[in-house]
Amino acid sequence: MRIGGRLMTTGGIDEYRLDQQEFGELVSLMKKAGPNSHKTLLLSLLTKKELADITRRVAVANLILHGFTYEEIQKRAGCSKNTVSLVRKSLLMYDGMLARLLDPKIKWDSTEQIFINRLRRGK
Repeated sequence: MRIGGRLMTTGGIDEYRLDQQEFGELVSLMKKAGPNSHKTLLLSLLTKKELADITRRVAVANLILHGFTYEEIQKRAGCSKNTVSLVRKSLLMYDGMLARLLDPKIKWDSTEQIFINRLRRGK
C-alpha cells in the first residue's frame, strides 16, 4: 500500500513487508510506554492470536535453550516442527539477542561458537 508516495508495511494476503520508519515508531512507542506499561501496550495492539503466537515462540525458545528435542518441544508447546525450526534460527539472529535475553548466563565469547554449532545442528 502506498500513502503519500511511500510504500507502507503490508501483511495478510499480500507479501509481508516491514517499513523501517513504521517499525521505528513501534519501537519508540515501546520505549515511551516504559517497562510497567509494556503488557498494556501489547494487549492494545495485538490480537489474542498474535499474543498467543509470540508467547508460544518465547516458550519454544526457552525449551530449545534448555536442551529439549524437537519432538519434546512439539508435544509441550503444541506447535509444528517448522515453528521450532524458525524459533531456533531466531536464536542465532541479531547476535543472539533473544538467546541472551532469555538466558543471561550465555557468554558470547569462546563458547559462542559451541552454542551456535549446537543450535545449527538442532540439538
